[in-house]
Amino acid sequence: MNLQPVLSAPTGLVLLLGLLLAGPAAAQTAFQKAAGKFLHKDVDVISVTDMTEAGRAYAPATPTQPVYYKLVYFGYTHFDGTRVWAGESIPKNKDVLTWMIEAMRAQGYLVADAAHPPEQLLVFSWGMMEGGKDRPALGFLGGDKLNLMWEQVQYGGFVDPRVLLRGMIRTGVAGKVWDIAESDLFLGAVRSFTLDAMENPNPTLLWETRFGCPATGLAMDRAMPLLVAAAAMNFGRETTKPVTINATEAFSGNVTLGEFIFLGEADTLPAPPPATTPAPEPAPAAK
Repeated sequence: MNLQPVLSAPTGLVLLLGLLLAGPAAAQTAFQKAAGKFLHKDVDVISVTDMTEAGRAYAPATPTQPVYYKLVYFGYTHFDGTRVWAGESIPKNKDVLTWMIEAMRAQGYLVADAAHPPEQLLVFSWGMMEGGKDRPALGFLGGDKLNLMWEQVQYGGFVDPRVLLRGMIRTGVAGKVWDIAESDLFLGAVRSFTLDAMENPNPTLLWETRFGCPATGLAMDRAMPLLVAAAAMNFGRETTKPVTINATEAFSGNVTLGEFIFLGEADTLPAPPPATTPAPEPAPAAK
């Protein structure tokens, strides 16, 4: 995947200088409302992180050794020119930002404040991409790290002879990425730059994490909380190949993001014990 450090001019961006959101209770309510409604449907997430040489000099964040950041938030983005699908439930930009910040907090990435100056500038965008036989998302999902890019037709009439062996090549993660790349997808991307990125026309890119999940059978406003929670595990951590995770299995019934915990839907919790005959009341104490 090409990692040219392209950053648009700051005009028109939403620059988050602090955590301008509701408190943890409001975040918990929003997450519960979104995540608790779709745990019956698998959310298969693919994420991949590319690292530059400059980025390898930076240690990834951990909860015990956090990295403080300033965020440039693009919000909903038209990946590859894709427009909103008819009837799609697009979450509010503020809700997705809340989910992302909480997911990042769980991995050790914290919003900078007066007491903790920023160490990196993160750029976050999310959206959707239409699938198709040409698999437009193959590179986005890390197909280059799985030796899959040659399978895309480069021009009419050309067939790579290796296509005869692709059944043996495309197994495991490669097969899953190849199949998912044909689907309509919900996507997101986070790029990390050095702090001079807002003023420098050629900023230094440190790392980029791209992630997505098939959109079929899911509403976007319900899928995004688990999508960002699963992808955040790889932020700033170089992956030699795409990482797959069934986010529904990983988080269902016990979704922990930052300072709050979601314990599943009410009808999935254990039933109360059966009623028993009440024990007789104790005799009154002797006077």
